[in-house]
Amino acid sequence: MQKACETNEYADKERQDWQKRSRLLFEEMRKNGTPLYIDVLFKVPVQDVPERYFAELFDKHLDITLTQEGQYPKFPELDIVIRKIDWNKVIKHFEDNVTRANSPHLINVLIGEYESGGNYTLLMSESEIQFRGLDDGLHVLNKFIA
Repeated sequence: MQKACETNEYADKERQDWQKRSRLLFEEMRKNGTPLYIDVLFKVPVQDVPERYFAELFDKHLDITLTQEGQYPKFPELDIVIRKIDWNKVIKHFEDNVTRANSPHLINVLIGEYESGGNYTLLMSESEIQFRGLDDGLHVLNKFIA
C-alpha cells in the first residue's frame, strides 16, 4: 500500500510531465487560432509519452478530426477527442452574463459539460477578464470573464 506522501509525489510528477507536454500542444493550438476542446485519456503513464507527441498529433490530425466529427484516430498510448467550441453560443452567453475565470461554470459554458472529478486546463486570452474587488493579491478568485 502506498503512503499518502508517495501518492502525492507521483501525482506531482504526473502533473509536471503533463505540463511539459501540454505546453507544446498549447503553442500549436495558439498558432491555429480555432476555439477547441481536446479531451485526452492516457492508457500509459504520462511520462511514457514523448514530449512533442501531442503537438505532433495536433498538427497531423486536426483537419481530419474537425471535418469528420466523431471520427478520431486511435493510438495505443491514449484516446483523444478534438471538438470545436461553439463560439457563437459562448458569445451569446456573455452578452448577458459574467462568469468566474477558471470555474466549473466557465468550463460548462465552453464545452457544454463539467465533470467534478475531471482535470481541466484552460488556454485562453485574458484580454476580456475583469477584476472585481481589491487589487491586493488576496482576491485572486475575483476574476470574471465578461
